[in-house]
Amino acid sequence: MSLHTVCLVLTVLWAASVQGARTKCYQIFNEKQCFSTSSPFTNTLGKAPESPAEQRVTFSLYTPKNTRSAQLLNGGNPKSIASSRLNPNKMIRVIIHGFRDRGNKAWVKTMTKELLKTDGSNVIVVDWEKGAMKSFLNYFQAAANTRVIGAMLAKMVKIISTSKKISYNRFHLIGHSLGAHIAGYAGRRLSGQIGRISGLDPAGPAFEKFKEPVRLDRGDAKFVDVIHTDGDKLIKGGAGTLKPMGDADFYPNGGRNQPGCSQKFIDHVKNWFRGGFKGLTMSISCDHMRSIAFYTESINTSCTFRACGSTGCSRMGFHASPSKKGSFSLKTNSKSKFCKN
Repeated sequence: MSLHTVCLVLTVLWAASVQGARTKCYQIFNEKQCFSTSSPFTNTLGKAPESPAEQRVTFSLYTPKNTRSAQLLNGGNPKSIASSRLNPNKMIRVIIHGFRDRGNKAWVKTMTKELLKTDGSNVIVVDWEKGAMKSFLNYFQAAANTRVIGAMLAKMVKIISTSKKISYNRFHLIGHSLGAHIAGYAGRRLSGQIGRISGLDPAGPAFEKFKEPVRLDRGDAKFVDVIHTDGDKLIKGGAGTLKPMGDADFYPNGGRNQPGCSQKFIDHVKNWFRGGFKGLTMSISCDHMRSIAFYTESINTSCTFRACGSTGCSRMGFHASPSKKGSFSLKTNSKSKFCKN
């Protein structure tokens, strides 16, 4: 059993005594919205989301004209968005990180660079570090916080759509782990009219066994594609889920564990001694983070990441086809370049 799993089990035991629904209301870009822990949102064991101020959420815009220096978007001031560098003739792709992560990580910068390169897209990075950077013992607080971030993102999309006269169909949300469910919450608030959501190993704990309003679902956008890389059982350290959640669900290497990522407890201990807590975290999260590597590599590579299923074949990642529905599997290499075909 991994340290991550032990912490989550202890959290469940501690929080199991929490009873009764709670409701918290916040101003989401000048609009009051309330969040209750009553059914169906019983997944966080009584934890209500923290406020936008507590989470210190930022929306950073990158375009081909400002590839390194972000322009901060202020949803409370629509004029700042109307005068921004956002190009209404290009796609708007939104990157959302997950648990114990932040918007300035290397993987976010790399993915942003690849997206800008491929078609001159606008890229918006959602940073909710204060809401996500909780201890493993406080995972359920981070899970609860996703609802506020989803509401903020939905509101931001509305403001951008109105000020720049852009159809919801031109928005593409890309979320990892808890970020995948944030994308789902945003899409559901917009009645599934978002063009596309890409879920990169959506978080399993607190979401897998709950109904559609609580988690990412294929009805949250016109096309939802999901990559599953860490769907092993929680007791074995799995942070993701094998549950199909999209129009197209991809299961590289079976979707449970990834080649090149050790599943041995002793290896995690060795990485702890070599790199401290950071080394341990990287070791444990290897399978979970692999979905990001696959997706990033798929954007501009000539390799197709060809995956097949009962309904035929499709490409996993950025170039997944909206016309190809169902579950698909494929094999990858154990290190970059990951694509075999």
